[in-house]
Amino acid sequence: MAIQLRLLGITDLVGADGTSLDVVLSQPKRFAMLAYLAASRPLRLHRRDSLLALFWPESDETRARGALSQSLSFLRRALGEGVIISRGAEEVGVDGARIECDVDWFEQAADAGEHAYALARYAGDLLAAFHVTGCNDFDDWVAAERARLRERAARSAKAVSRASEAAGDRSAAVVAARHALLLAPHDESAARRVLTVLEQAGRPALAVAEYDAFRRRLRDDLGIEPSADLKRFADGIRGGTE
Repeated sequence: MAIQLRLLGITDLVGADGTSLDVVLSQPKRFAMLAYLAASRPLRLHRRDSLLALFWPESDETRARGALSQSLSFLRRALGEGVIISRGAEEVGVDGARIECDVDWFEQAADAGEHAYALARYAGDLLAAFHVTGCNDFDDWVAAERARLRERAARSAKAVSRASEAAGDRSAAVVAARHALLLAPHDESAARRVLTVLEQAGRPALAVAEYDAFRRRLRDDLGIEPSADLKRFADGIRGGTE
């Protein structure tokens, strides 16, 4: 059994023997580096210089390289031989056969079109509420990856909604459509899908309420209005309720 690394919704690290690796979880910067090595896509080796810039940006090179070497030695001891791998003196990474990451599970399922399974794997935002002091570039990477994975989960939710609709399961179509809009609260295509499935489910008044909430959200958060096309669509539903 491989080490299990969870970064979506919760952060957890479980050893191959099933025990929690709290010794790593209690070291934020070292855990952050492990998360970066395991969750970066595509999975690859990283140059030490790039890791220095991410995790020790304010340190001089000698001190930063020493801290990186200590961190890699710590991870090798904590995780076991063969998890942290290297090529030459300047490239390091993780062995994907020895440590499995839920980000990879999610992305593989989405790539394969297994959208219901992908959503089951997407337990929440990447490294939610996780922060490493003084590592702004790492924080920027987390923010970009968090947004990308969240948008991808929203696409999977819309796909599940369409598949449920095609199968005649209107209730499941509504649930998945709302899930997509929760993940992408400013996405017009997600909002339109919610309106569509609610109208088809015989709940036009609720569809109108969802549109009004979406319109307020766009105004409050972005200072914009929904497109004229979405407004016409919502007005058509609204007219049928009056």
